[in-house]
Amino acid sequence: LCYEGVSDVHEAFKGLLGTLKSPGAGCVLRLANRLYGEKTFGFLKEFLDMTEKFYEAELAAVDFTGAFNDVRKEINSWVEGNTEGKIKDILAEGTVGSTTRLVVVNAVYFKGKWTTPFNLQNTAQTTFYLSKRETKPVQMMFQEKKFRHGFVPHMNLKVLELPYVGNELSMIILLPAAIEDETTGLEKLERELNLLNLQTWTSPTTMRSGDVLLHLPRFRLEQSYTLNEPLSSLGMGDLFSPLTADLSGMDGNRDLFVSHVAHRAFVEVNEEGTEAAAATTISVMLMCAMPTQPPFTFCADHPFVFLIRDNRNGSVLFLGRYTSP
Repeated sequence: LCYEGVSDVHEAFKGLLGTLKSPGAGCVLRLANRLYGEKTFGFLKEFLDMTEKFYEAELAAVDFTGAFNDVRKEINSWVEGNTEGKIKDILAEGTVGSTTRLVVVNAVYFKGKWTTPFNLQNTAQTTFYLSKRETKPVQMMFQEKKFRHGFVPHMNLKVLELPYVGNELSMIILLPAAIEDETTGLEKLERELNLLNLQTWTSPTTMRSGDVLLHLPRFRLEQSYTLNEPLSSLGMGDLFSPLTADLSGMDGNRDLFVSHVAHRAFVEVNEEGTEAAAATTISVMLMCAMPTQPPFTFCADHPFVFLIRDNRNGSVLFLGRYTSP
């Protein structure tokens, strides 16, 4: 992707939000953004106008100084309501305080039904291989249908697309053909996974439509993350230091820094489809992602990477790994 400047990024995101908010009758996709700002703090009008125009994020004026714990509960309640109750307590006690000046919240909720649902009667308990040596029982779903699938030889990687009703959104599953390392078998895949490779691995030259014998675990994942360290490793470390942060575009001064970035995700995959939710908060403190052939066997009985993609623009709405029942 290439943008001429920051304004192009804002315009592109505004267009993306508009597309994502209309996924079709077969799916529910809800995106919500909000700012919670200390009511006595002087945020620039230009900053507030831009966040509302491009990101549909309005400012809620709150009292961090005198009632930060009440504000924390209010934010948690808003996130829970916008994720159908799937994301609870995004902000734990101690993550905001009397010196907090701004919390930026993003919540995403998705629920989609498979174009071809699994038959519940075909689900059975089988073995899932966590590694070369460890196993656990898992409820494995099964169906034989036509799906887009492919194989990436140099990665020894199987790729499968499971479309949701309407075909505008799909789940993509990246499954190493075998566990080749001493951990989950995902080391090489995760090392090589980037946007360009993902586009190549899922392109028409790699994938074709054909009969597939599909075995996929029924699973439910829920996890919380603190993103300060990952974001710092991506070059955003200055934001977290009161000595180097420059958020003057928010208030006209260099007296703000990011104290905490929290992310919580929920994904459930079953015979009918997928339900997923994610929420992120950023806390800002005052200084002190053909010919008929035999069926393709796709047996996800060992760790794999999955993602939910918008097929209209290639946007990845959710990305995760399944390593254990």
